[in-house]
Amino acid sequence: MDTGNVTTPTDSRQAWGAVLGGLHSAVDAAALIGEDVEVLSQAADAGRVIVLRDSGGRDLYPGFQFRGGWPPAALIAAYRTIAEVADPWTAASWSASPDPLLGGQSPAESVIDGNGDLVLQLASRDAARLAA
Repeated sequence: MDTGNVTTPTDSRQAWGAVLGGLHSAVDAAALIGEDVEVLSQAADAGRVIVLRDSGGRDLYPGFQFRGGWPPAALIAAYRTIAEVADPWTAASWSASPDPLLGGQSPAESVIDGNGDLVLQLASRDAARLAA
C-alpha cells in the first residue's frame, strides 16, 4: 500500500507552525510573555490572545502574535475581524502572511511597526471580500 501522499497530523502541525511562527502550548506561550499559564488562560478567555484548537482538541498559541511580548490590541482586533467570516486557522494565516499593501510585511509585523490603523482597514476590506 502506497501512502506517500498522505498528510499526517504531525505534518499538518509542522506546516501550520511554519506559517504561524510556531504553534505553542500554553506553557510555552506563557513563557514567551513572561507570565504563568493562569494569566495566559485568563487572557485567552478574555479574547486578548489568539488560540487555535487542533483536531485533537489541544489549544495552540501561534507564535507570530508574541513578538515583543503581549499581542497588540490592533492585531487581535484585525484577527477577530477576519475570524468573523472565516475559520480561526484562516484568520491566523491572514494575520501572519505577507501582504503587498503592507510593503511585504504581515499584518502582525505591520501592527508591531505602528501601522495598526492600516491593518484594521485591510482586515475590514478582506473580511468583506471573504464574506461575499
